Amino acid sequence: MTNGVRYLFFSDLENANVMDSDPFLEVDITALDARQLVHLEHFSKGQFNVSEAVAAAANMKYTNVMRQYLSRIFGAPDESFVKLMARSVYSGPMSARRIETFTPLVKLACQSYLQDRIRGTLQRATRIAETREAEPEEPAEPAATAVAETPGICTTANELAACEIVSTMLSDAGVVPAERVTLRDTRTYCNILLDDNRLRIICRFRLDGATMRIGLFDGTRSDNGSMIEEQHDLADLSDIASYAPAIISRVQQMLDAAHHEA
Repeated sequence: MTNGVRYLFFSDLENANVMDSDPFLEVDITALDARQLVHLEHFSKGQFNVSEAVAAAANMKYTNVMRQYLSRIFGAPDESFVKLMARSVYSGPMSARRIETFTPLVKLACQSYLQDRIRGTLQRATRIAETREAEPEEPAEPAATAVAETPGICTTANELAACEIVSTMLSDAGVVPAERVTLRDTRTYCNILLDDNRLRIICRFRLDGATMRIGLFDGTRSDNGSMIEEQHDLADLSDIASYAPAIISRVQQMLDAAHHEA
């Protein structure tokens, strides 16, 4: 169902052949995010498969409900959640008074955990800016870019933000944890890498010129052995989300290759 801007996707997950009362996916084309783009791939003409689409719908529905529950419970934990958390640290009887004592502690623990996650992300970004390591993508690159410690490199706020967008995109999509996504800067571009491995390049950004660009890779190589890069202009950093399917596909490709090598 749609009004041309909001698209609501329904299935019959609760009762066969009866449309559910709630959508399993809601998309607003004026506010797309990376997760929604990944989900929409299941319904594209080239990939549509009924059984896979139904399985994806179920995953989306229940994941969304659980995310809503966590969002609500972290701000105002209910009695059952308080009991669950308290049982991990207290083995005595859970009286009403004991639950009342633990409720603010559980709320504080949840909020502290979220703050630590945010703080960890900021610390990672700060370390990236301070180290500013510059390494070539691979030995086949021209010598002009094969300087490990090049003076004059300054990792910009845009580059840090771009790396954060990619890492969050991959983490939210359940592909890899955000910690496995890192940035390495050079004079002319910055590489976003998997596991800080210069040979495992996820994508590349050129954000310092008049036109911002993202470079995408699919693993194909030119005759001289270097990876072929497909560049696209970015009007704004938020445009990175438009390339979520390609970025996720690239990481999955590298994960599959690593699995086969193992």
